[in-house]
Amino acid sequence: MPSDIVVGLQYGDEGKGKIVNFLAERNEYDYCVRYNGGANAGHTIYIGDKKIVTHQIPSGIIRGIICIIGDNCYLDPVKLKAEIELLEKNNIEVKTKLYISNKCHYISHKHISDDCSNNIIGTTGSGIGNVARDKYFRIGMRVSNNPSLLDFLPKSSIIDVSEFLINHYTNNLAFPRLLIEGAQGFGLDITHGDYPYVTSSHCISTDCLNLGIPLSSIGKIWGIAKIYETYVGSKNFQDENDKILQQLQIVGEEFGSTTGRPRQCNYLNLTNLIKSCWVNNITHLVINKCDILEKVNDFRIYYTNNNNIPLLISFQSLLEMQIYIRSQIINSIPFVKDVLFSDNPNGI
Repeated sequence: MPSDIVVGLQYGDEGKGKIVNFLAERNEYDYCVRYNGGANAGHTIYIGDKKIVTHQIPSGIIRGIICIIGDNCYLDPVKLKAEIELLEKNNIEVKTKLYISNKCHYISHKHISDDCSNNIIGTTGSGIGNVARDKYFRIGMRVSNNPSLLDFLPKSSIIDVSEFLINHYTNNLAFPRLLIEGAQGFGLDITHGDYPYVTSSHCISTDCLNLGIPLSSIGKIWGIAKIYETYVGSKNFQDENDKILQQLQIVGEEFGSTTGRPRQCNYLNLTNLIKSCWVNNITHLVINKCDILEKVNDFRIYYTNNNNIPLLISFQSLLEMQIYIRSQIINSIPFVKDVLFSDNPNGI
């Protein structure tokens, strides 16, 4: 049974948490694993009318799946404790179902303070860039160096992830089926994103291999996007005079799930989406928030022509726009097997 990846294709906030929850509900996975980012992520899930936001803990916890915070994640123990308490107040069991890599690097108060005092590009102020700096300067603190900072969890919660997965294989004679959850999105990737307006980790699908899993175990790669684009940060992303984009922000309730800041909005850049699908080797593409575009009743995308000039293309209806998007993606990328459009906050 192969493992599946869920990865963001834009600037975060694409609806990854919703898709992880949708897949986890099938109860086909042994573990749900986060492979990048830290408390700067925010994955929003609706269970009926109840809104739940996870930050460091994989979204699969909502469905009772055993969850793992992976090697390349950055861990804020103070925020993790608060997140566990909030989830357990909502009757979601965490402490017996959460494992944390001993290779995670701790985010300290100083990391956060330094981040907030020198925040030129408009980060979430979670200390990610600063803890990443210390990690690569080889002066950071791993969970294994000070496990007592997680004294609110059982000692058995701290694991070597690759050894944990190897032991599962040895005991079951089958590789565990993982639901692998990424944070942020392709446009924020430290290498592929719009540098320097990026996060300090890799957000692409292949970074999950750092968990110590074999490439041959990967099955579907779910790429998640919105039918329009949003971005939180300091760069100019939205035309402030465009009333349609202003409507998208209001109707779509576009506020950051981690910071609460308004998200800048823009029309879908189909050229960038195709590139993102290609680099991430997407097999199944989900495009969310189609209902918001219908409420605004305006259907436009950017697409770059042969002269490398981005053109704004308008459509008469959402259906016409969806047909065009699907045909361009399927014709451009041979390994995309399906393009799904969602107008449902609870699923596809």
